[in-house]
This record gives sequence, structure tokens and C-alpha cells, in this order.
Amino acid sequence: MDWDAHRTRMFCGIPGFGVQDQAIQESQGDIVDRALEHLGSSDTAIIQVRRRLMSAARALRDRGTPAPGRDPESFHVRSASVVLPPGASWVEGALPRVMAKPGRQLTLV
Repeated sequence: MDWDAHRTRMFCGIPGFGVQDQAIQESQGDIVDRALEHLGSSDTAIIQVRRRLMSAARALRDRGTPAPGRDPESFHVRSASVVLPPGASWVEGALPRVMAKPGRQLTLV
């Protein structure tokens, strides 16, 4: 933790989004009961991830279905931002940026 950066330049003091995410994930401590939490519409991604995790756990328990994410090709997809002309297909327009290719330089914005 860079306390000087925290005071003067950055809110969290940890350089880089990836390292910030890692710090938060690793510092959360014990697993807590989320039964009493009240999620709203801005928490849609959290709700969907939890549903998928529970579905995968039940499928493993009930049918022995392997957990998702075992296909290495799925790790080649990343988030990206792209500006497209009006009427353009966002799937076709974003595909080159969201598919990581071995040996291809990552574009940082």
C-alpha cells in the first residue's frame, strides 16, 4: 500500500485495477451469510453470478456435471470498450477487441 499515493493521487493507494481487485478479494475475510442482504437493480451482475454459481453447484451435486470454466478457450474473452457507428452490430464490432489472441498486444486505454 502506497500511503503517499493514497493521500495525494489515488483514492485507494493501490496502483492498477487488477491489483486493486486482488487486494479486495483476498482481504474479505470469512464467508458471511448473505441471506439478509438487500440487493437492488444496480447489483444485477452480482445476482446473476450468484445464480450461476448456485446452479453449477447443484448440477455438480445432483448430476455430477463438471463445473463451468474448464474450457481454456473461455479465458480468451476479456472486457473491452468500443465506439461503433450508428446501426453497427455491437457483436461484430466488439469481437476483435474482446477476443484475446496469443501473441497479440493488449491495448490499454
